Amino acid sequence: MSRQAPAGEVLVPGPAGPVRLDGGPVGQAPALCSPDWVHAERQVRAWALRHGLVASEEETRRLARMGHGRMAGWLAPTASAAELGLLAEWGAFIALVDDGFDQNGQPPAQVRAVLGELLEVLGGADGARYPVWAPPAVRALADLWGRTRVAARPGWRQRFLSLYRDFADATVTEMRLRASGKQLGLEEYLVLCRRTITVLPVLAVVERALPVAGGLDGLREAAADIVAWANDLRSASRELAEGAENLVGVLARHHGCSRSMAAAHARGMLAERMDDFDRAAHGGRSAVIRRVRDGCLAWQRETHRNPAGGGHAADAHERGVAALVQHVAVAVDAAGYVEDRCGSRVLESALLLALLRAQGAEPGERARLTRFLRRCRPGASAVDALLIDACLDPVGMAEHAPARAATLSMAISSGTAGRGRLKTVMLNTVLHLLCGSVFDDGDAPAAAGPGGITTFTDVHVLSARIIHAHACGRSTHGQRR
Repeated sequence: MSRQAPAGEVLVPGPAGPVRLDGGPVGQAPALCSPDWVHAERQVRAWALRHGLVASEEETRRLARMGHGRMAGWLAPTASAAELGLLAEWGAFIALVDDGFDQNGQPPAQVRAVLGELLEVLGGADGARYPVWAPPAVRALADLWGRTRVAARPGWRQRFLSLYRDFADATVTEMRLRASGKQLGLEEYLVLCRRTITVLPVLAVVERALPVAGGLDGLREAAADIVAWANDLRSASRELAEGAENLVGVLARHHGCSRSMAAAHARGMLAERMDDFDRAAHGGRSAVIRRVRDGCLAWQRETHRNPAGGGHAADAHERGVAALVQHVAVAVDAAGYVEDRCGSRVLESALLLALLRAQGAEPGERARLTRFLRRCRPGASAVDALLIDACLDPVGMAEHAPARAATLSMAISSGTAGRGRLKTVMLNTVLHLLCGSVFDDGDAPAAAGPGGITTFTDVHVLSARIIHAHACGRSTHGQRR
């Protein structure tokens, strides 16, 4: 019997049956970030020091703040320790070389010379050795390249070389523009930004051992745009203060508006590009590209490469506050609205599935929601597991759901004082909606009092009272609204 992969999971033939493309267990959702990222972080710091990519205590601290091991854990959550280390080293190599151009103020001709040496490494003979006096970046890339191409499929090397050459050309162009003070129009900037962000070369490293997948270059470019624009939003304050080109500044110039309004335009563009990606993401292979995109965004939220407010906070608490401020600031538009994306939760997904099922609507969405809940079930908390079971097996759970809910009442009430009773009521109401479990008289929530409750909670209480009254055959007229 063939096995069907859950949404977002890619299966390929293996010696003992289907295996997951990323190496993880079949039928289980990928981890958010590999727990082995700590080992990758140690490896990348030692590797950079060994090859002379960092030469001072400040450079070493700056590399640590970037968190490339953590980035690797996000990009490949189920990869081997060796693969995580390799990805972390690629991230560090790209960042350190690129930042070296910015920090040292190298002229375009010198940047071209450095990148030319790196391209020679990528296009050189296998096993070529470089003397100890070769530049650190050359020796580091030679070591990295030798380990990268070992597992690559035939023909992949030329593809990567083409991508890296395009990155090199774009980087030199960027340096020339900066040296001349010439400003690009919006469309020109967007194309250049996509070529300098290095998402495409990194994605190629991730995909190097996989079969050729044609027709996905547009999806890869969308991923690169999303990561590049999000990066520009996060780094706008620093880059604009340094006089560098940035999407926010380009949009302000293009629309003749303030930077806050330009940031709002950038967020709108980002949302549209995310929608473009979602519309184009079909087939199992797109899950790999989506994972890299989301991994890059997750790393951007965590890394202290672009700290909020400039400078680096002194302790963990201050760094956490700064990171939160930076993350929220990117999502707030000029009018003060917070528009951001988040992962699906079991509660809302289960309720939506029950509603669509009751209406007999949107069979495709029902199937996607069902797959999502099934993927969540193995590692779900006791409450989420109850909601998933009630939603996916309403007939079997109708009689047993209240008893299972009763065993959770203490956990639900813990630390909530008077709200523990309300949480229990809300849980019983949700279970009734999911599987038709029977209410009893004690399940009716009391009417909200005149004070001490938020409008948001008041709506929940009123909704629960209406559902309870309807289920028990009582009129809702006369209830406090």
